[in-house]
Amino acid sequence: PRTRPAAAAATGRQAQRCRRTAPGNMPELPEVDFTSWLVGQHIIGKQVRQVIATETGGGPRDGEFDAKVMDPATVPDALTLVRALERMTCVSVNRVGKQMFAQFAKAPPAGAPAKALAPCTALLLHLGMTGSLTVKGVANVAYKSFRHDQSQWPPRFTKLELVMADDTRVAFVDTRRLGLVRLKSCEQLFTTPPLSKLACDPRDAMPSKEAFFSKIKKYNSPVKAVLLDQQKVVCGIGNWMVDEVCFQARLHPEVRCNELSREASDEVHDKIKYVVDTACTLLRDGKEYPSDWLFHHRWGKGSKKDKNGPKVQGHGISFLTVGGRTTVFVPDLQLKTWAKSSGGGELGAAGSDAGESEADVKFELEPPPPKTKATRKPAAKANAKPAAEKKGSTTISEPLGASTTGNSDAAAGVVAPAKAKRGRPRKATASPGAAAESPATKAKRPRTKVSGAAEPAQGLRRSSRLTE
Repeated sequence: PRTRPAAAAATGRQAQRCRRTAPGNMPELPEVDFTSWLVGQHIIGKQVRQVIATETGGGPRDGEFDAKVMDPATVPDALTLVRALERMTCVSVNRVGKQMFAQFAKAPPAGAPAKALAPCTALLLHLGMTGSLTVKGVANVAYKSFRHDQSQWPPRFTKLELVMADDTRVAFVDTRRLGLVRLKSCEQLFTTPPLSKLACDPRDAMPSKEAFFSKIKKYNSPVKAVLLDQQKVVCGIGNWMVDEVCFQARLHPEVRCNELSREASDEVHDKIKYVVDTACTLLRDGKEYPSDWLFHHRWGKGSKKDKNGPKVQGHGISFLTVGGRTTVFVPDLQLKTWAKSSGGGELGAAGSDAGESEADVKFELEPPPPKTKATRKPAAKANAKPAAEKKGSTTISEPLGASTTGNSDAAAGVVAPAKAKRGRPRKATASPGAAAESPATKAKRPRTKVSGAAEPAQGLRRSSRLTE
């Protein structure tokens, strides 16, 4: 069997942490946060000695400038990167959402006071689906879908490499070429796209509960679709993180934002902070995510090991599509009516008051706004037929004013029926208590004219027919 080579100069503990802490399929906010922190530990305060802006590592475009991963407006060729970054000193490495950037400036002359360094150039990196920023000899995060082989340097599919003055090497690697490299001046970094279009960062600049409620209340889209949009409420949280937020908040991902009450909005706000802060902190510490998270069970779709499908806390997991993305949720726990069941498990560290049980916490959705067009129910017909004349009726009551003196059949309860509709004669039916009569008696029985209630009924049918 083929074996995976170990990372060059990486200790076994670092390699184990690398494999354990990045079980996702692509770079999300925790991975970008960890990468920016890791790279900053090795290049801040150091001068760039060499910039290699052509592909290296033995890939199919080895020695070529890969224009697909370079912004044509700011990085038209390799020489632009070389002139912008060589002999510049890295002063900071940071991120906003999933956009990572490093700022470089010229070092002041020897003996000069340390003032604001100018001119300043910012290198922006978006990792895409398979991109990573790797430091030589230091294990970085790995993913379920891909791992960059560090047994050789530079790694395969390296698009950009920076060599620092102390021989520290940093490589931007992108297998599927979905990332992007940009150059900006530090003055325009936050006033021009892409950073100027991003919403608040949920880890470093999370809005207040009031501001969060006022923003999310504006949209008529599902909660998941709005949270995935990087320009609406918050930026940086991806597919699995939004699913985790909805699961921790016990909220169905299809609930619309304008239906959320203030209490429900505050709960979502708290769970965003809880999930983002916990994921970023544990990833830096090399620890696993909490065992009660949906994260550990969401990757089992279509698994042959469990024929009944994955479960969390004993409840089955379902899959649907929300906002164009595959969504994982637990139907028994995540309700559209926003009612938390007593068997749903712990509420989590954030969003619940001390001493308050889950069964006592109930959040209700606000009723939808009234419809503008009033719905009118069809009015009942004024000339409705009496119940005794409905089709299929077999009970005939004695009409008012009918004379039964001297008539044994009438006294027995047998009454001639009222005239039925034209062409459809109705047979007379004896009442339940009447005795059976012989054919001779029936032939001698005089006809009884029905008056009173039968005639108004006939007239009622005529007027009803004319009205119709």
